[in-house]
Order: sequence, then structure tokens, then C-alpha cells
Amino acid sequence: MKIRFTSHAQYRIEERGISILRITSTLRTPGKKRLAYENKLTKQKQFGGKILEVVYIKNKNYFIVITAYYL
Repeated sequence: MKIRFTSHAQYRIEERGISILRITSTLRTPGKKRLAYENKLTKQKQFGGKILEVVYIKNKNYFIVITAYYL
């Protein structure tokens, strides 16, 4: 599975201190997934007491991460 990040996602991930490993884990083995808005999807996974949500678009060859944040 290939993952690409928008410039917005890169900025927010760094700003929020979210590890790429956690984003990859959330995309591979989510606890929940749902349709967000327009053609965007979300996946969620719990890490300790926090829930990470990753917003992405799925292409047939890769995921494009739009943003990620803790709920």
C-alpha cells in the first residue's frame, strides 16, 4: 500500500506531532471507517486514550492523506 500526503497533511501532521507509523497503522487496520464528505473517507484507530482520525482519498494505487487529527 502506497501512501501520499498533501502539503496540508504534512504541515498538520508535523504541527500535531502525529507519527507516520500511527497514520499507516490507522489506514491498514482501522477500528472504524466511514464516508466523510464529497469523495473523502475517514478511518479511526485508538492509541492509548486518544482516537486518531485520518481523512483520505483512495486511488486504485495509493491513499492520499488529506489531514489527520486526534478526536
